Amino acid sequence: MSQARRADVLNRGFSGYNTKWALSALPHVIGSWDGAVHSPDLVTIFFGANDASLPDLNARQHVPVAEYQANLLQMVGQIRAVAPGARVVIITPPPVGHAQRLEYQKQRYPNSPSGKLERTNETTGRYAAAAAQVAERCENSALLDLWGTMQAEKPVDEGWTEFLRCAAPHRDRSRVHQRSTERERERERESTAQHA
Repeated sequence: MSQARRADVLNRGFSGYNTKWALSALPHVIGSWDGAVHSPDLVTIFFGANDASLPDLNARQHVPVAEYQANLLQMVGQIRAVAPGARVVIITPPPVGHAQRLEYQKQRYPNSPSGKLERTNETTGRYAAAAAQVAERCENSALLDLWGTMQAEKPVDEGWTEFLRCAAPHRDRSRVHQRSTERERERERESTAQHA
């Protein structure tokens, strides 16, 4: 008789949210966790891309980095209060592809693209570092450093297309996926060993 692993995954993503808005929604999300049957074993927190928006170009979504970090700490605390045994994985925001971001503006707003970046890779890196500090400070937590991993994998002349498999030719996708999966498994083993 073979054993099968099973996981019930509940996606509670909020597109466009920053940590300030997510904090107001979090009690409703975790309110159904009763500490027994519905208590999760693993919770991921993945914010920062919107928080890292530049205040002069996207004040609505921008959250200062110190407040972002404090918000993440509050999220972990609220999760711990309801699900004390859950492992929390903090995921850093991904890097910003400047050329792709400007192209997105042209497609999204064909009559009025600003031509200015409302978020930058450098600024997002500061938010990724803040998220890493939160994961380090919190017990039974781990970090998935998406920003750092993608920075390390970035081919000089291709951007992150190989890493993301977005523009890889069909015949190369399985090879790229295999390499990416192997790297992520190694990083996961390292992270688990450090936090065991």
